Amino acid sequence: MVINSDFLMPIFRNKKRQKIGTSYGHIICPKCEVRTKLYKLKDGRRKCTRCGKIFVVNSKVDKRRTKIYADVIVGFCLDFSALKTTKLFKYNYSVVLSIYKEIRKIIAMESMGKEKLDGIVEVDESYFGGENRKRNKKYRKPKVGRGRGTDKTPVFGIKERNGEVYIEPLMNVTEKYIESIIENQVKSGTIVMSDEFKSYKGLVYKGYIHRFVEHNKEEYVNGDVHINGIENFWGWAKEHMMKYHGVFGENLFLYLKELEWKFNNRDKELEDLATQLAKLIVNNNYV
Repeated sequence: MVINSDFLMPIFRNKKRQKIGTSYGHIICPKCEVRTKLYKLKDGRRKCTRCGKIFVVNSKVDKRRTKIYADVIVGFCLDFSALKTTKLFKYNYSVVLSIYKEIRKIIAMESMGKEKLDGIVEVDESYFGGENRKRNKKYRKPKVGRGRGTDKTPVFGIKERNGEVYIEPLMNVTEKYIESIIENQVKSGTIVMSDEFKSYKGLVYKGYIHRFVEHNKEEYVNGDVHINGIENFWGWAKEHMMKYHGVFGENLFLYLKELEWKFNNRDKELEDLATQLAKLIVNNNYV
């Protein structure tokens, strides 16, 4: 499989390094190819604290680093796992994994500055990862209700009808906590559609128009009231998450933000998507 990332190189070459104290950007060891602490020697060379390599800072090192980033960005935008990208471009796995993590952090930061959703939005929660606890595998069953008796992580989602999606893991599923997320992400006066979950009952007192369907009575569509959009997103997200074979703890937030970003940009061509991501990385001084 031949994949060319050269179209991204001008973005990195045109980037003017911003001066920080007495240094210009972050230099990486050409042997480790990851960010490490470097000692500056009297003759101007650098010494890596990780592997001990002494090297001269020159344009070849910088060009090598930007080429790695360009290739990994393309792999990320093709929805490849870090392992698949490693095999494709024949880089060190720890290098690719480190860049993937940097990309997810940048995407998560970008998500925080988005405008609030409006119009008609659908809200719902789902559960990611894990299996039912304290049960023999033979007798494990799907969750009952809202994830009780599971070690899965609750995730809350808001989807603009025919628009973008916003998701984040829930600290808890209380009415107050869910309302706070909706208030932060959805404009007042918006029509909010949900199921009959009790945590949504107070939305009318928060300035929203609330419509809901009663899934416990097998009501899934009532005129234009439904949450099919966000439920379809959950199916898409879980299918994409399967390649990671389980994500837990603090990493889940970053992986969820990756899914959110990819879903919201799913109609873009590879070159446009990779270019957008490269500019985000450059603007955040990661290269």
